[in-house]
Amino acid sequence: PPSNPANFDVAEVWYLLKSKSGKPVPGQEWQYAGSSNSQVIIKSLGPGEEYRIKAISVDRFGNRAETAQMVDVIVKPMDAIPDMPSNFGITFGRNATASWDEVLNADVDYYELRTDNNPGKDTNALLARVKGTSAVLTLTKRADTVYLYARSTLGKYSTAATYEYNVPQLAAPELVVKNQLGGFNLYFSTKPAQAYAIRCHVIGDERTDDFETTSTMLTYSNSAGIYRIRCSFVDVFGDGFVNEKQVVIKTQIDASLLDLESLGLNKVDERIKELDKKFNTNSEETTRRITNLASHTESRITELAGSIDLQVKKSIGEIDGGELVSRINLSQSGVYIAGKLIHITGATKFDDNVIVNKMIQANAVTADKLHVDSLSAVSGTIGLLRSRETGARVEIQDNLITGFDDDNNPRIKLGCW
Repeated sequence: PPSNPANFDVAEVWYLLKSKSGKPVPGQEWQYAGSSNSQVIIKSLGPGEEYRIKAISVDRFGNRAETAQMVDVIVKPMDAIPDMPSNFGITFGRNATASWDEVLNADVDYYELRTDNNPGKDTNALLARVKGTSAVLTLTKRADTVYLYARSTLGKYSTAATYEYNVPQLAAPELVVKNQLGGFNLYFSTKPAQAYAIRCHVIGDERTDDFETTSTMLTYSNSAGIYRIRCSFVDVFGDGFVNEKQVVIKTQIDASLLDLESLGLNKVDERIKELDKKFNTNSEETTRRITNLASHTESRITELAGSIDLQVKKSIGEIDGGELVSRINLSQSGVYIAGKLIHITGATKFDDNVIVNKMIQANAVTADKLHVDSLSAVSGTIGLLRSRETGARVEIQDNLITGFDDDNNPRIKLGCW
C-alpha cells in the first residue's frame, strides 16, 4: 500500500501464468493488464488456468510502491450463454468491414459471422471467425443478410445479431474526351462516396490497356487508330454500369490546321500592318503622320524631350507655282514662327511690346495707307508741311506760316522771317 494513502492515484495490475490443468508452465513473463483506481478486467483467460496477479500502487506524483500485493487465482469456466452482440453494423468502402461491441457476460472463445443461421457449420455461408470485435468480410451479393454469433469457451452460441444490406450497382460515369496529338485526355464525373475508384479499359486493334484511378482525369497515348473506351465506377462488389465511347487518335496534324487563315495569322498580320501605318513609337521619339488626300496637307508631329516640333507642308498653286512652308516651334522658351509668308486672317492682339528687328520697310507706309483722327499725340521736327502741292495752300516751316493764292503767290505770312 502507498506510504501516504492520501496521495494514492491508481494501481498497476500484472498477471503471470503458473499452470494449466494443474501442470506447471515454466518460463512465463509478467503481462500488464492495465491500471485503475477501482478494478481491472483481464480477458481471454482459459478455464483451469492458474495465474499469479499483483497490484502496484502509484501516487499522484508517479512514484511506485516498493512492494506489491499478490494473489494466486484459478480461472473457472462461465457456463452462461453469451449475450447477443450489440451495435452490429457493416461499412462499405474499398472493403466491407463489420464491427460490434464486446460480449462480457461469458467467456467468449470467438465471434462467428455467416450468411445463414447455422452457426458452427463449415459451409460457404461462413464468412469469418475472429476473437476481436471487427472483421473484413468477402461479400459476393449486393443485397443479403449477415448473422453474427458469440461462441463461449464451453461451445455455447449466443442469439444471432443480424444486419441487412442493399448496395445498388453504381451508375455509369460521365465521360468527356479531349483529343490531342498522339492521344487524348479523358475526364470523369465526380466519384460517388460508395465507389473507391474508376476503372477504364482502352481497347485497340493491337492491345487493350486497363486503368484504375481515383482521379477525375486520365491521360492516354498510343499509335494512330480507332479505340473503344469502357469506364465504370468500382465499389466493393465490383464494376458499376459502363459508359462506352469511341475515340480516334491522330499522330499527324491536319493540313487544314496549318492554313494561315485557319490559324488566324493573316488577320494578325493585317492588323499589325494597320497599326504600323498609324504608330511608330520608340523610347526617344513619338511620331505621328497624318495625310489628308483632299487638301494635300501633311502634318508631322514629333515630341522630343519636352518640346513639340510642328511642321505643316501645303502646296499653294496661286503663288507662282511655288511652295509655302511654315514652321512653328513650341517649347518652354517661347513660340517660333518661320515662313515665306505669314497670313493672319483674324484679329491679332499683343499684350506686351513688339520686338522689332528690321523694323518696317522704307517707303512702304504712304499717306494713303494712314488714317489719323487726331494729331494730339504727334510731336517732333516735321520740316516743311504743305496743305497741297500747288495753288492756294498753307505751308508751315520752322517758325513761319505762309498762305499762297491760286497763282502760287505768298499773300499771308505769320511768324519771323
